[in-house]
Amino acid sequence: MALYGQRRGRLLEVNQWEAGVILAHSCTAQVEGVGEVHTTLTAHDAQALVNLGVHWKLNGLLYLLASAERQFGPRNDAQERAVFYFGLQMLR
Repeated sequence: MALYGQRRGRLLEVNQWEAGVILAHSCTAQVEGVGEVHTTLTAHDAQALVNLGVHWKLNGLLYLLASAERQFGPRNDAQERAVFYFGLQMLR
């Protein structure tokens, strides 16, 4: 489990706060489930993100990464309603 939080802001931009939690659980010897809940707060907006994924160990070096993500909150142009990620990771 990991918790994180930060304040993001630049000159002449809206300040925002971000916080979240990441959880991982070993489902089998080869599969790990991962979940994240993340929130972004500004003076006039709040967005929440939920991400569920899997890390699947294919062999000693190669992992398949997959996740689905959805944002919740007031609709705006930057909001990602649904996103899917797939990838391969090689560890040495």
